[in-house]
Amino acid sequence: MRKFILNSTLLIVSTIFYLIVLEFGVRFIMPHYDPSGHINFMLNRDGVPISMRKGSFRQIKNTGDYNVLININSHGLREQKLLEESTSNDYFVVGDSFSFGWGVEEEERFSNILDGLLLNSKVFNISIPTDFDGYRKLISYAKKNGATINKLIVGVTMENDIQNYNDRVEGGPERVLAPLDKLNLLWIKSFLHKNSASYFLLTSVIQQTPKLRDLLQNLGLIEDNLKVVKNLTYNKERIKQSAIRLKSISSKIKTLVLLIPSRGLWVGNRKNKKIADQLHKSFISEIKKLNIDYIDLRGMMESFGNPMNLHFKHDGHWTKEAHKIAADELAKTILLGYKQYNNLKK
Repeated sequence: MRKFILNSTLLIVSTIFYLIVLEFGVRFIMPHYDPSGHINFMLNRDGVPISMRKGSFRQIKNTGDYNVLININSHGLREQKLLEESTSNDYFVVGDSFSFGWGVEEEERFSNILDGLLLNSKVFNISIPTDFDGYRKLISYAKKNGATINKLIVGVTMENDIQNYNDRVEGGPERVLAPLDKLNLLWIKSFLHKNSASYFLLTSVIQQTPKLRDLLQNLGLIEDNLKVVKNLTYNKERIKQSAIRLKSISSKIKTLVLLIPSRGLWVGNRKNKKIADQLHKSFISEIKKLNIDYIDLRGMMESFGNPMNLHFKHDGHWTKEAHKIAADELAKTILLGYKQYNNLKK
């Protein structure tokens, strides 16, 4: 028994030692897998969602879909222009990870492309992965840091932004940034993903080995990202209250909403597609009642054939081609005027 305990202890100590050596070896030899150099988010003291740190970081998908540079300014935002230099003629973009430019280089996201298309206005981006409540806080935060916001573009992600906002406690943590409170597989995977370079390397190898990835997906250890579409339940009250919350964000600012369609319109079974379609159309109906100007990208994306080709293969976010489409539609709307543009499309 004593020998068994001794051997077991030696095995455990040796395993821990080799794991530590492996971890630091990966960080030294392949620093791009070091999670300390990846982008992460937090809530500041005022509950505003921002980047955890300032400076330059990598945003890497372990499936190989993207590996891009993220530059974060002194305010914790992905915007290189100085907020205090903005004028009443400039536009501000606020939204979640899509508007943030998840997976694309800064110059490839729609706000930066739009900035080049509008000759008499600059476009500032204050987006962070969050939701309507976070958008409101980001606008106030930008203003406190010198921004002049008279013209606003709100990127509304139909998969994430339609929620039961009335059930929340004011001032509470945002959903995206709230920590998991249970020690389960999801919590363990999230912890390792944020803290272990060797885990990131291992998952990258798995994700980029089709047969191994398919096996683990069948075992339920890996989720097929393109099949994980949220909010595929129709709730009329939730849609109505989300539209009202959206209106409150921009009550005193000239606002144009960019509707980012749910992948649920194009993937999944017929029932789920019908729900996504109903949700999409109902939300448009509600924001029309509130006189909110909007651009619906659904038709434009569908006109390109398979809209899923405008998303990364193993990630739900937009490719640079989708950002280009969004920027072009925004530019046409702004330059022609909202009503003229919609009459032109008819």
